Amino acid sequence: MISGTVLHIIPTLQNGGAETVLTRLVEELANKNIPQFVVTLQGSDADFNHQKVSQFAQVVHLKTAKVNLVQWLDENPNAKIIAWMYRPILFAHRLKSKSTANPDIYWNIRNSNFRYFQIIQRCSLYAFGVLSHLLKPKIIYCSNQAKLTHQAYFFSKQNQRVIPNRWAKVTANLPSINQPKTPTFLYVGRYDTMKGPKRLIKLFSAFVKKQPEACLQIAGSGWTKKMIPKEIENNVVLIGNTNKIYTYYANATALLFTSYSEGYPNVLVEAIVSGLPVIAFEAGDSKLILQDYAFGNTVKSNQSFLLAMEKASTHPHSLNERMNELTIQKEKLNFSKTVLEYLQFLSL
Repeated sequence: MISGTVLHIIPTLQNGGAETVLTRLVEELANKNIPQFVVTLQGSDADFNHQKVSQFAQVVHLKTAKVNLVQWLDENPNAKIIAWMYRPILFAHRLKSKSTANPDIYWNIRNSNFRYFQIIQRCSLYAFGVLSHLLKPKIIYCSNQAKLTHQAYFFSKQNQRVIPNRWAKVTANLPSINQPKTPTFLYVGRYDTMKGPKRLIKLFSAFVKKQPEACLQIAGSGWTKKMIPKEIENNVVLIGNTNKIYTYYANATALLFTSYSEGYPNVLVEAIVSGLPVIAFEAGDSKLILQDYAFGNTVKSNQSFLLAMEKASTHPHSLNERMNELTIQKEKLNFSKTVLEYLQFLSL
C-alpha cells in the first residue's frame, strides 16, 4: 500500500547528473502510482528536463510561481521530502519549521570531493555536518566517495545509505556501433571548472600534435568557440546539449573524462552501456565504476592519459567485443536496482 507523497526539491531541471537521476526516478515512481510533487528553486519551463518531468509529476518553479508549500505540507503530513543538493536541504528544513507536519527529510548528496581552493565550500560542509547531528535527517549518497568525503566533514553516520545512480538516462534503442575512420574522442559535460575543461583542452592539444587528424566532440552547455585555441579549432566540434547523445557514444573512439570532482559520473555509465572505451582520471566513483569494465582506463597522470588515447586510436576493440561488453553492463547497471533501493530507504 502506498503511503504519503514524495516532494522533490531541486535547484533547477537543467541538464546535469542530479537532474537526470531525478527525472528518471520521478518517472519510475509514477509508474508505481506513487504521487509526487517537484519544486525547483531557480528553474523554469525552459529547463532541459522540465517537459519530461512534468509528464509524471506536477512541477512548480518558485522563481516564477507562487504556491503555499506550508499549507500543502500541512495537508500531506506523511510526505517524504527529498532535498537534492545543499540549498534545497536548507529550504526543506525551513519549510518543515513553518509547518505543523513532521515529514521525513532526505538529504540527497551529489558531490564527492572538493579541491583545495574551495575554502567556502569546505567550511560550509562542516556546518552541514553539525546540522546533520542536530536535525537528524536521513541521508542518501550517490556514490561511495561522496559518503567518505562527507563523513570526514562530521556528517552523521546514522540513517544513511549509498544509492548509486546506475544507468539513468536510458534510451529505447541504442544506435548501432561504428568504428570511426579517424580518432574521434568524445567529451560529455557542461563547462565547469570542476569537470576539468582546461585539462581536457590541454591534453587534446598535445594529442593533435602527434595525430593532426584527430577530432574532439564536446557535448554539453556553456562551451563557446572562444574557449578553443585557434591551433585546434578545426579539430573540435561543439555539440551543445543534445537528445541524441547515444549516437555520439556509438560513433566515437573513446570517451574522455577529465573531472577533478564528481559524485557519481553518469557519463561513464552512459559510455559503458554503449560499449565505448573510457579514459578517465579518478574523480568520485570513476575508478569503482570502471574496474569491472573491460574497456575502462583509469589514470593518474597526463602522460598516462595521452598514452591511453594513443592506444585507443591505434588498437581499437572490435565491434563484436564492444557489443558483448555492453550487453553485460546494461544488466549490471539496470536502473531498476536504484529504484528498489530508493523505495526501501523511503519506506514506500
